[in-house]
Amino acid sequence: MNDEDRVEQAKPSQDVAQPAFPSDHRDYPLFSAIQAQLPRGTSDEKAAEVLHAVKESGIERADQLRKVTIQDDVAFVFGKTPGFHSETALNTPSPGINVTLQKTAELDQQRTQEMAQFQREREEIDKNPAGPVMTLAAHSQQKMMADASSGDGGGG
Repeated sequence: MNDEDRVEQAKPSQDVAQPAFPSDHRDYPLFSAIQAQLPRGTSDEKAAEVLHAVKESGIERADQLRKVTIQDDVAFVFGKTPGFHSETALNTPSPGINVTLQKTAELDQQRTQEMAQFQREREEIDKNPAGPVMTLAAHSQQKMMADASSGDGGGG
């Protein structure tokens, strides 16, 4: 197979119009902020893939984004919160936007469920603030009572 055949085989997939990232999507501001810092000509599909990696790393909104750095065809995205960062290869095939949006929706749903669980647990703790917490004073008093009852009271 020569190079011209390879180019001809690749053309049909390039000619197929890929859907653009929906401008009414809740993550569009973050997507736009990321895309603006990616190299010119980066596809929406790749930008959406970067978006998903960014959201997995904990960056949820455009105002949490610090910068995007490109090195050796890898996009390194850094959040304002230390430790919130991601990396995505720019020279690999991307899943389609619909696949990436589905994965992102699943991630959002999982985070929503985790937050709801956390809120329920927090409310339970707030209802019962004294709960089973043992203070140092109570522990010391318990220990003294135990020592007194097991002392040398049975002399012989």
